[in-house]
Amino acid sequence: MTPQLSAFALEAMADDLRASPAWKAVQQAKEAWRARLPEQQGEWLGWLIGLPQAELVRLLALCGALTVTALPGAGAAGSANAIAAALGLDMADWWEPTAEAYLNHVPKAQIIAALKEAGAELAGGGVEAMKKDALVSAAASRLAGTRWLPEPLRRPPA
Repeated sequence: MTPQLSAFALEAMADDLRASPAWKAVQQAKEAWRARLPEQQGEWLGWLIGLPQAELVRLLALCGALTVTALPGAGAAGSANAIAAALGLDMADWWEPTAEAYLNHVPKAQIIAALKEAGAELAGGGVEAMKKDALVSAAASRLAGTRWLPEPLRRPPA
């Protein structure tokens, strides 16, 4: 695994990323740490050495998070899954299948399968006969709050 800033690659893959709770939380954490850094770069090492261990570990975790990517082709999915498992990360806390984030980008059959998987009662009401736009709208409201995730975002088995 080679460290790299993953934000640019993520933004290229998800145009709605900046509106996500995860993006906002990371940006807030970065700004909080940036505000704490001494103004002079030459003072950073001494400041870091003086941090209590728990704070230093939080900072290192943030720095690590900014360099790990599990995007297709990145080759780090195994490492990212191991980190997610160690942290107890549940993507359902950070992502929801909205029209913009998912439903507009998958075929009708996949949307219907998601509804059935989230709960048989969610797939009723003639969803199979709906046109794509109506189906996307119905699915977005029905899937909201269900914590349903597509396979790539699900927690890997322990």
